[in-house]
Amino acid sequence: MLIGTVDFTLDPNDLNNELVIRERIHQTAMFDLPLHFSYKIIRRNIDARNRSVFYVMRADIYEHDDPSQFTLSKFTYKEADPQKSIVIIGAGPCGYFAALQCLRHGIKPIVLDRGKDVRSRRVDLRAIQQHGIVNPNSNYCFGEGGAGTYSDGKLY
Repeated sequence: MLIGTVDFTLDPNDLNNELVIRERIHQTAMFDLPLHFSYKIIRRNIDARNRSVFYVMRADIYEHDDPSQFTLSKFTYKEADPQKSIVIIGAGPCGYFAALQCLRHGIKPIVLDRGKDVRSRRVDLRAIQQHGIVNPNSNYCFGEGGAGTYSDGKLY
């Protein structure tokens, strides 16, 4: 029987640590938990906006004596067929999501972006801000992470 839903954060190193997950559920639950409870992870997001990356989790909590009935959802990926490949233009959120979906369907994604990686883009962005020099292939719009990488404070 469902007794509630809990939102909590989790260090990536603890993603498969059952004891830590149960402890985090205990710490953040806004209701009394029974002695024996089961949970099912219903949402798992990564928050990488700061230097310390963590997961933002949501779990449904069940009153149940058999915790093995509910487990963390496992993602399964098919072996990518080298004969089936697709080129994805843009290494922003949509490009990476498209690549993930291809992997889930056994298709080999090749992600291309005309810009540089995030760390290298920082140098090019400093040149824009301090000297007004724009690199047409690496700026706010082009490069790993796409236009949103520097627009809302996630990475800096």
